[in-house]
Amino acid sequence: MKKSKTKKTAAWLNLSVMSALTVTAMFSPVAASAAPNDTKNNVAAEATEEEFDLLKLTDQQAAPFLAKPKEAFQAKNISLPESGYKARNYGSQKSNTLTVVWRSETNVKDKAYVAEFEDIDAVKGTGTVKTVKVINRPGSFEEELTEKQAAPFIEQAKEALKAKNITLPASGYKMLSSSRTYDDVLESVQITWRPDAGQKEGKYYSVQFADVNLEKGTGIIDDVYVDNYDELIALEEEDEKDKQEDMEQEKDLLKLTDKQAAPFLAKAKEAMKAKNFTPSESAYEISATGVTDDDVLQYIDVYWYPNGNPSAKYKVHFTNVNLEKGTGTVEDVVEYKR
Repeated sequence: MKKSKTKKTAAWLNLSVMSALTVTAMFSPVAASAAPNDTKNNVAAEATEEEFDLLKLTDQQAAPFLAKPKEAFQAKNISLPESGYKARNYGSQKSNTLTVVWRSETNVKDKAYVAEFEDIDAVKGTGTVKTVKVINRPGSFEEELTEKQAAPFIEQAKEALKAKNITLPASGYKMLSSSRTYDDVLESVQITWRPDAGQKEGKYYSVQFADVNLEKGTGIIDDVYVDNYDELIALEEEDEKDKQEDMEQEKDLLKLTDKQAAPFLAKAKEAMKAKNFTPSESAYEISATGVTDDDVLQYIDVYWYPNGNPSAKYKVHFTNVNLEKGTGTVEDVVEYKR
């Protein structure tokens, strides 16, 4: 995975997202400090296991650690799902710790269940359950603050800039405020002034807060900086491109069986008909492919390939898919103008 190019981008200043003022979610393992163990073919690229401090468990070794947390969950009136979830483990050899995460096999946005162990012995299958918890929104989210939430941080940001003898332009700039949460934990707030839409020149001004309490409007100023806006745009575009490439590399294609594909082909044909796309079946090869990320099915695409042509002419895109039930939501119907 490539790193962000600058301190600015590392500080999650994704202006293309912020300017749209939408919520974005990026999947990341709940235990971000360790690499995943699926008890299958664990491969650490470009480094040894020792360098990554991996604790690799076989299916047999993992079994007692999947069973132990159930009582701890029940004590908190939390029931682990009986089906539709897959357990993964993330461990450290040096600290003898292990984290087990139960994640939905069909939707990465569903709740995640986490159990953390300490003083583990992988050979004996023993360890102490340190904590169990439910993560309602796994991953990282950036969200716009309300005017009431943003107000105290805006004033503090202005004071921080003033303390560094930085003067904000009187006009031609737009203020953006956003928060970042990771696995339900509020990590930071960012207040940014950038040139109005359509401009690519000038400076941008940013103040980041840590240890934030939105209700009280408090936080510790973590960073204050000013830089050229055009340079930031270029870096953000490059980072976004790298992120998309990384995401594509992490995804795997799943070829559907005829039985699995059948309900999606039927629904895709109905969606095509609703868009007045009625290609002759004899002139096209129809194919259904699923895309998984960390073994979780993300979506299914049904393609129409003209006979003898490797480039698809039509695509129907399904989300919220369930292979066992043969269900999914038609998200988009596309005709490629080739």
